[in-house]
This record gives sequence, structure tokens and C-alpha cells, in this order.
Amino acid sequence: MSKEKEVKMKTKHKIYATLLGLVLVFGGGALFLNGLYDSAGKKEVQIIAIDEEMQNVFAMTGNDLKTSGITLKHYSETFIKTIKANADRYKNDQGAMMKWVQESKSQMSPDLHRDFMKKITSIYIKKQDVQTAKISIVQEYRKYIHFTIAGKITKLVFTYPTKKALEIMDRLITNKKTKETWKTGNDEVDEDMLN
Repeated sequence: MSKEKEVKMKTKHKIYATLLGLVLVFGGGALFLNGLYDSAGKKEVQIIAIDEEMQNVFAMTGNDLKTSGITLKHYSETFIKTIKANADRYKNDQGAMMKWVQESKSQMSPDLHRDFMKKITSIYIKKQDVQTAKISIVQEYRKYIHFTIAGKITKLVFTYPTKKALEIMDRLITNKKTKETWKTGNDEVDEDMLN
């Protein structure tokens, strides 16, 4: 093979190698960015799904609390309406709801009172469990976005987390007393609860 042909072959191979290298670099970079986008997207889907789950649990438990008094027959319509009204009034405040049930004890048979207390406890446990799951998912997403290189790149390149996810992440179901306690730093004992 002549020297001229050999140089042309080497030049051709260098061009092919360079093109292949560029394809691998850009293709690998695109796949890497796509992986980051997908990771953040999956976390966003989890956050939206857990928020929907919370809404479902809160709606179902509210309805469950209202109907628990209705299905236990032999109680006046007024008493059943009171159960419905107080279920709405205290739906996010277990302490106040328990206080109302204690005050209403005289209007209930011991069996109804016991069953109603169990129902209220199970409802608040469901609400607590789903909110705890949401907090855990949000915590993982925040750690990913703020404390990993992949998350920081995702945040910079793709502007994650989205506005919708941020609203969900910042939402915490609580009650007025807890908000006031966090604002003031004082945890006041409710004297009425002790009686």
C-alpha cells in the first residue's frame, strides 16, 4: 500500500472515530439528561398521586364518620344531624371531635359510644397515615432536588419542581391550635380537654 493511501486511510479512520466519539458523547449526554428528567418527573407524579390519595382518604373518612351515626339505628334525626354537623366541624381536629363525643356520651348507649370512639380513632389514623406517607415522599424529593448533583442539574435544566408540586409539597393539613402553637412557640394545655 502506498504511503499516500495509508495517510488517506488513517485520516478516514480518524474522521470516523471522531464522529463516533461525538455521537457517543452527545447521545450519552442526551440519555443522561433524559434520565434526570424522568427521575424528577416520576417524583412529581408520586407527589401528585399522594395528594390525590389524601383527598380521597379525607373525603371517605368524613363520609364514614357522618354515616357511622346513621347506620346505628334508634337515634333521633336531630342527634344524627348533630353527628353530621360535628363531623364536618371537627374533621381536621381529633381532640375537639373526641371532646364532642365525650360530651355527647349521655345521648348514646355505651355500645354506640364505644363503637363511635373506635370509628373516630380509625378515621384519624387513616388521615395521619396518608399524610405521613406524603411527608416522606416530599422529603425524598426535596433531598433529591437540593442535595444531589442529578437533582441540582434537573432543577437548573428542567425547572423542577413544578409549581403544582411545590403547592402540594408546602400544604400540610393541620388545625388552628397547632398553627397558633407554631406561631407563638407556646403549647397551651386545653383545660376543657382535661375535664
